[in-house]
Amino acid sequence: MLFYSKLKKGFTIFLTFVRKKSNFDEKEAMLKILSLLKNNFTKYSLISLFFLMPFSSTINIVDLGFVNIFAYRLVLALVFVGLLFGGYFKANILKKHIPLIAFVGFMLVYAVLSNLWVENVSYSLKHTFYLIIAFVEVLVYIVLFAHVEKPIKTVSWAFLSSFVFFAIIGLVEIMTYTHIYSGFIDQLKEFSTIRPTFNSPFASFTNPNDFAVYLVFGFVLILFLYENAYKTISIFTALIILLLVYKTDSRLSMLALMIALFIYAVLKFFENKSLVKLYWKKAAFFTFVFVAVFMFLISTNTFVKSVKTDEKGSYEFVEVDKSIEGLRFVFEKEKINFKDSVSSEGVRKNLIYNGVQFTIDSKGFGVGAGQFQEYVYKGKNKYFCNNKGNPHNFTIEVLSQYGVLAIALLILLFSSFIWIMFKAYKRDKNITKEIEFFMLLSLIPVYAIVSNSPSSFISHSINWFILFFMSYLAVEIKTKSELKNA
Repeated sequence: MLFYSKLKKGFTIFLTFVRKKSNFDEKEAMLKILSLLKNNFTKYSLISLFFLMPFSSTINIVDLGFVNIFAYRLVLALVFVGLLFGGYFKANILKKHIPLIAFVGFMLVYAVLSNLWVENVSYSLKHTFYLIIAFVEVLVYIVLFAHVEKPIKTVSWAFLSSFVFFAIIGLVEIMTYTHIYSGFIDQLKEFSTIRPTFNSPFASFTNPNDFAVYLVFGFVLILFLYENAYKTISIFTALIILLLVYKTDSRLSMLALMIALFIYAVLKFFENKSLVKLYWKKAAFFTFVFVAVFMFLISTNTFVKSVKTDEKGSYEFVEVDKSIEGLRFVFEKEKINFKDSVSSEGVRKNLIYNGVQFTIDSKGFGVGAGQFQEYVYKGKNKYFCNNKGNPHNFTIEVLSQYGVLAIALLILLFSSFIWIMFKAYKRDKNITKEIEFFMLLSLIPVYAIVSNSPSSFISHSINWFILFFMSYLAVEIKTKSELKNA
């Protein structure tokens, strides 16, 4: 009430001043403005949340020690309360997303219960807090998207508006080797131990990988704008995103971006059947060359430079030997030795093995919320991982800590997406021309890849938003398909 009174007083003072210059009733104008805010509450809430999401590691309001109340989380809580008391939550809206709610809800319940038996309660409480936020996020976005007209377009423009800031900061970081706004700003003096390339852009994130994940998702949104006649600005933005993702040295994100672009190109190519008959052989050849060249670049690790310091402490850049690790660890059956384990690929490989080991040791029930870190720090891991406490893999993060049932619900969620697309395609082959179909088809492999990039994905708001967004796209595809065949 105090905030409302101050807001009302501010409007009154401003409008009284304007009234002296013109003839209109300030009370009527104030009522119109407040009415406008009320009628557009869901739209402005959605824009605010998506705009603040990438700043969730920099704009900190309250530090509680083991967790932080960032501006994004505070606004999320306020929006949730507003939606709750405004009567926006309806069963008919929520039931469309039952697989998603079941997955997040199960993890939250498990996290709460696991506080009773875990070895480190502080880690468990932290994960419980993350999952409470995640559950609220999912519910809020379900309701907001249901009440906002053209929500995908709204989110796309919200991304574009915040991206202007990221583009400027990211390009400055690349050119000047300085980081001025990262959530990891205090630790940047030891940057060479965090990332092998000193001029990788962080923007407002704590890690270049996190920044890259957000950019890849934004790239899919930009393709949506491109399809909706905003071609010039979309192409320009896409090129900057491509440069920034490349400079983050996040090979998984770069691969995910290329897959999204490839799926888009394939769908556009097959829209014209006459074009397919004439050029399918050339298209197949260029596709093969593109994939082969890109996989070679990935496997030889040519995106990455290492950093070393001279006697004066200055940074010196050196090219990494092309024979170093790359992707071949994926195909190797034997575990890597201690020496190779200090590489990024080696650590990630052994983290996967450790996650599977923890799952087996817990007989499939999981070691408890946040306990992967505790098990590694206590030396319960079988395979050397350079004391890395986070799984760096969302699938392993869920499986090892929340058990087989949680991963089964995650698989069921993605299976529902694929099944909806398959049924829609069987009803109408032209469904592939719908932008929602492309976005879901590309986001499934994109998510499967980028979810293995950050050290821990459970705490990231972008993780839960992408999961919700895919659920929303699946509902839209199902609705459009059923309406066409009604």
